[in-house]
Parts: sequence; structure tokens; C-alpha cells
Amino acid sequence: MKAKGCCIFIIIVTHMLIMPMTARSQYRSSVSPQLICVEYADQTHDNTCKFLCFRGKPAGYCKSFLITEAAYMFRISKSGYTESNNNKNFYFLGEIGYMWNLDANKAIGGTLYYGFDDDGSELAIKPRYRHWLNSSIHLDASIGVIFWNFSDMNKTPGFIAQFNLGYGDYFSVFTQFNLKNYKDNFYIDSQHIQDADESERVWYAGLKLGSYPGSAAIVIAPLTIFVWYLVAFSD
Repeated sequence: MKAKGCCIFIIIVTHMLIMPMTARSQYRSSVSPQLICVEYADQTHDNTCKFLCFRGKPAGYCKSFLITEAAYMFRISKSGYTESNNNKNFYFLGEIGYMWNLDANKAIGGTLYYGFDDDGSELAIKPRYRHWLNSSIHLDASIGVIFWNFSDMNKTPGFIAQFNLGYGDYFSVFTQFNLKNYKDNFYIDSQHIQDADESERVWYAGLKLGSYPGSAAIVIAPLTIFVWYLVAFSD
């Protein structure tokens, strides 16, 4: 009887401990970022919940935050394009944007995307969704449209899909799918004959820096490439 009573007591205490935590988690997922910020400030006696944070944090810390990212990707699929010199094996990108915490777990927003490789560069607009697994780890999903190309061969529109697993908005590992359209000009004896449209579907994987490291990389990487270009082609 004593053992049975002890088991019943443990079950009751466990239930009393778990239920408030579950209710609190459900409550925090259903209320607005403003209420979460007020709740967080009241509990900590510190008004640390900001309207806008430079580094991304959940709703208990920030109502909204900026995106400043720089990344390097490498190709994990073969080129579907017929030109052999278009078999790009690297890709640099930078993203700047804004996100709004809907609740303790979800955030939405968008970024302006700039990417470049050995075939040229491009601009895209990418809506983004973020799911906070906890206060540091997050999953991001985004899909965007390439609306501008800095290349005579590239055509718009193109499309981008990206999936990230990040930590603290400092760094993340990610994969990206690119669908790009090209236009080939065919000539015979210097006379233009026709244009041929082709497309390329490419999978990439890479490492992304965010927040302060990402901001520094966005500035340093283009300058480094520019200096290298000047030195390499100075002769």
C-alpha cells in the first residue's frame, strides 16, 4: 500500500509540474510578440525586449530583427547547361532584409538577395519563413524570384529555393536550388542567325554567416575580390 501510495503521489506531483509548463508553452505560441515582450519584461524586471534587434532572436527578446548574411556555396549537382565553361563550382551571396516575430515560434519577412559566380551576378527578392526551435536554433525556408541579371547570357526571371539550419543568427548550414535561364546567340560568319533558350537547375550546399559576422563579410568579401581582380589583371 505504501508503494502504491508513493507511486500515486509521484504521478500527481509530475502532473502538477508538467501541466503548467505545457499550458505556458501553448500560451506563448498563441499570443502576440507585444504581449510576450511585456510578459518577459515583467518576469525579469528588465525591459530587454526590443522593437528591433540587429541579431535575430525570438519574440521574448525582439518584436522584429534584421537579416544581414553572407555565404559561400559549392555545387553538389552537375550542370544541366550545355556550355562546358558554365560548370560553376562556387557561388557567393549576400542578403539584407527584415523579419517580424509573429509569436514565440514563428517569424516572417523577406530579403534582397545578391549572388555572383564566374558567369555573372544577379538580384532577387526572397520572402522568408523562420521557425524558432528554441531561443538559439532556428529553421528558415525561403523562395524567391531573380529579377535582374548582370550578364548578357542570363535571362530573367529565375527562381531560388533555400533551406537553412542556423544557430543564434551567427551562422547556419544550408542548401539552395537555383533555376536559371540562358540565351545563346548563334553566329555564322559574324552574322547573327538565331537565339536559343536553355535552362540550368543546380543544387548547392554551403555555410552562411549572419548578424555582425555576416555584415563584416558582406563588406570584406567584395573588396577582397575587387583587389584580387585588379592585381590579377593589372598586367
